[in-house]
Amino acid sequence: MSGLAVPDPIPEYDRKHAKKRIRAFTSNDRASHRIIEKQRREALNQNFLELARLIPNLTAISRLSKSLIVKETVEYLREQRKMQLAAAGEVRKLLADYDNTLKEVNTWRTLYSQEDIPQLHARPMSDALVDL
Repeated sequence: MSGLAVPDPIPEYDRKHAKKRIRAFTSNDRASHRIIEKQRREALNQNFLELARLIPNLTAISRLSKSLIVKETVEYLREQRKMQLAAAGEVRKLLADYDNTLKEVNTWRTLYSQEDIPQLHARPMSDALVDL
């Protein structure tokens, strides 16, 4: 031999950890796990059905798949977001018009009033309107 040792193909550390871990589940453990997993699947399926009921495009479809529900939900939410942004823009324009009209009314009151008529002030916006 030339004095070179042939390396062990699998080091001792890896050999110990390469073995698949054997779990000693009893039949009761497996049955309990199956029941819990079935409950989880049923709850998830119920949530999919509830989600499908909330999406208008899915009400007429008799055979629903999870992927169809998710796809239509994403599409519906995108449409709703687009509509919300458009509505928010319209609300901003209306509020600007309201502010301008209020200023004009106050100017007219100041210029042509015989008596001291109080100035009008804009009402505070609700949290929902601010969030829009």
